[in-house]
Amino acid sequence: MPDFDALLAELLEEPEEVLGILSDIVEGGRMQADDLPAESVEILAGYDLVAFLMTRKARRPMRAWVYPTPLGLRVYATLEREAERVAALEASKPRIGKGRGNRTGVSR
Repeated sequence: MPDFDALLAELLEEPEEVLGILSDIVEGGRMQADDLPAESVEILAGYDLVAFLMTRKARRPMRAWVYPTPLGLRVYATLEREAERVAALEASKPRIGKGRGNRTGVSR
């Protein structure tokens, strides 16, 4: 298994939808597999970021649930912290807006 930074780098090359699905799964705690795009879930499973639970009640069809793995939670937390850091950096930068015209105080 590649180191964590290499895993993140590979994951960031995947389509944005994949990270969105990971976010939905982590924030929801679990999701029904049928409600998610199969290709995105397959990519997440390939990175071992999600696990599946199959359930079946009497006289009901089988259901597949998708849960985040500990690695999935770690990846999500790392990406969220980085996004918050970038947002805080952007918020602390002074904004250059349109000037009020003549700054010398002389009216024209």
